Amino acid sequence: MELQCPRCDFVARGADEAEVREQLKAHMKNAHQVDEGGFESMFGEMKQKITGMFKR
Repeated sequence: MELQCPRCDFVARGADEAEVREQLKAHMKNAHQVDEGGFESMFGEMKQKITGMFKR
C-alpha cells in the first residue's frame, strides 16, 4: 500500500494501512509540524475521497 503526502512528494509505503498511517503520521509531524488531531482529520478526509472514487 502507498499513500502520498498531500503537502509534498513524500510517499509512505507499507504492507498495510496501519504501517502506512504510522509512516505518514511521523512525516507530517516532522516535516510539516502537523499535530495528531490535524493528521487524523486529514487522514479521514483522504479515506473518504478514496472511498468516493470507488463508489462511482
